[in-house]
Amino acid sequence: MNKETMLIQIIGDCIKEAGEEGIPSGHLFAMLNAKGLRIDTYTSIIDAFVKNKLVKDENYLLVWTGK
Repeated sequence: MNKETMLIQIIGDCIKEAGEEGIPSGHLFAMLNAKGLRIDTYTSIIDAFVKNKLVKDENYLLVWTGK
């Protein structure tokens, strides 16, 4: 598994683990940014999750809606 795929999986897993209550997008980004993730990369991944209806983003609260 390459680094990009692992990063996407980690972000998806974090959102899933937050459960029905979700996770604030800013909090998730802050945790990942501390490890070197850039905002443009993070935004692209979240946008792809939302576009593919895997994540719901309501007022910057991320909730997993995928299978």
